[in-house]
Amino acid sequence: MKRLWVCAALFLCCVSLCLCARVGLRRIADGECHLLQTAAQAVNAGDDAAIDKALQACEAYWKENCRPYYLFIDHNFFNQYEYSLFHLRDYAAMDRGLALERIGYCAAVLEDLAESQRPVLENIF
Repeated sequence: MKRLWVCAALFLCCVSLCLCARVGLRRIADGECHLLQTAAQAVNAGDDAAIDKALQACEAYWKENCRPYYLFIDHNFFNQYEYSLFHLRDYAAMDRGLALERIGYCAAVLEDLAESQRPVLENIF
């Protein structure tokens, strides 16, 4: 009978780990996407100081909160994402259209990753 309780406890630990990962990754993705939208609005407005401030906020938020993504998702996937994120200021200085495209790419990657962590049968199997 003790084995049944141990198995049930281990199962609950696994489920809680999955749910915590899902909630944490979703929270980080939402925060970063909000900052990216703010940066996109600044790029559309054309205010260089606001663009720089918004993109620095995006970079700082990612640096502080990226660890859960590296724990639960293959970190090699983020090479292109981080390259794009940390070069957004360069893109904004060269071509605002390119900057908006790369901001959209970063937001789409985060949304896709957050959706891929939903605890549904499609993502599990």
